[in-house]
Amino acid sequence: MNETDKSTTTACLNGVRRALPIVLGYVPIGFAYGVLAGKSGISAANTLIMSLIVFAGSAQFIAVGLFASGTGPAAVILTTFVVNLRHLLMAASLTPYLSGWKKKHLVFFAYELTDETFALHSSAAKTLNSCPLE
Repeated sequence: MNETDKSTTTACLNGVRRALPIVLGYVPIGFAYGVLAGKSGISAANTLIMSLIVFAGSAQFIAVGLFASGTGPAAVILTTFVVNLRHLLMAASLTPYLSGWKKKHLVFFAYELTDETFALHSSAAKTLNSCPLE
């Protein structure tokens, strides 16, 4: 194993170690969302699709509540959009640290940006440009 491979492996293992508490925290929230969505009459397929597309717990819980109260799709989409505008501010604050990243990596970074991952990224912001991505 060459030095680049060792560095990448070390970085990946460090990322897993740092992310594990967040992943474990998502599990009960995911169960709660699934139960609430089911009790609100949302199909299992739509619940799963929403989890894959939305990837924002607060927006998912708000959407389920709005759908359950009979709110139309346009209002649900607008409300969840406004709630998630905070991600623009989070991403903007990390922008100076991502200048060396390729667009394909930025797309994934934007997709996975949540309140919890923002906390991880901002705590290690100075090292973001030195992450080995390839």
